[in-house]
Amino acid sequence: MTIALFGATGKTGQAFLEAIKSTDHKIQALARDKSKLANDTDINIIEGNILNFADVDRTIKNADLVISLIGHVKNSPSDLQTQATSLIIKSMNQNMVRRLIVLTGAGVSVEEDHPKFIDKIMTVMLKIVAKNRYWDGVNHANLIKSTDLDWTVVRVPILNDSVSHQDYGVGYVGDSQLDFRISRNNVAKFILEIVQDPKYYKKLPYIAWIK
Repeated sequence: MTIALFGATGKTGQAFLEAIKSTDHKIQALARDKSKLANDTDINIIEGNILNFADVDRTIKNADLVISLIGHVKNSPSDLQTQATSLIIKSMNQNMVRRLIVLTGAGVSVEEDHPKFIDKIMTVMLKIVAKNRYWDGVNHANLIKSTDLDWTVVRVPILNDSVSHQDYGVGYVGDSQLDFRISRNNVAKFILEIVQDPKYYKKLPYIAWIK
């Protein structure tokens, strides 16, 4: 399959590009600075801006699905994810692409969550320290949920760069067997596993290391 990838130059994006080398999938990646992906000769790099519709549309054209791993960086708009996701959805509809997988934080909640005290404290701290980013995550998830696309919003706790192959689980915030951490390598692996899995269509799975 051909995957339109957004956020390829970030740490999670790099982990995903590494993981996909063991598959037959092809990548079309949007990057503001093409040189940051110069070593990835096996991917089609489109230089442009995630907030420019024409660049987003060029990336999605002829793709079979879209994966967005974008996150906030220094000087990015406070509603970066919401703005970018709006353009992605518009392009997907125009190009008749159905499958969308995006990444967001555990601050985005679902009814099935049963957060423990520490989870509630972390959410409160997030709202205080990174209020705009918190609401951007919530708003962009709500935007996706309002569509009829075959979407999956993957929710993650604290990310790290561990290269260990520690087991991870899928569940809800507050599950007793799940930790509050996960590696970017695990996230990449999970996303690859659910690319074509209808089990996760219109779902917001939470993934974390198993304690």
